[in-house]
Amino acid sequence: MSAKRKNIVEIAFASTAMARVFAPQSGGQICQRLESALEQLESAPYQTVHKEFCRWFISAIKTQDGGAPSFAQAAKVLDVAMKVMVSYCHLPNAATAQRVLHALHCGIDTGILRHLRQRHGVARGVVTLSAIDEQLYGELQRCLRREASARGLLAVEYDDELWREVNRAGR
Repeated sequence: MSAKRKNIVEIAFASTAMARVFAPQSGGQICQRLESALEQLESAPYQTVHKEFCRWFISAIKTQDGGAPSFAQAAKVLDVAMKVMVSYCHLPNAATAQRVLHALHCGIDTGILRHLRQRHGVARGVVTLSAIDEQLYGELQRCLRREASARGLLAVEYDDELWREVNRAGR
């Protein structure tokens, strides 16, 4: 992989704002796996790449306190990194980026989670990503896709708008 692509992967991981949650030595391992996931997009459906990445992440990465990350924590890393790499940078190539753009997920952070609880009544009592399993994550993504569709946007496009609405209100 070229130095430019490696830099983009590292920037994409940094954009997730999740490095602080995981054991310090995890960053390199996560970036390598993000590179691999990016390459897999050329031959595998995005949902397959997503599920495999998240399952690997949960089994291989540790949180700062030594525990396993949740599905939503793993997914946020991939969702935000893929937004940067695929939507913004058109990687791994323009044709593949265009093909998978519709399948990318909206990154969920605590602000978006709070929005979903208030607007849809889902995830009641859940205040952090660490409590979200694969099933609840899927439910939250379905809510986000409906909201995106109502605005005529793809989920990854809506991600930008909603993130600014809930996290930058008043700025």
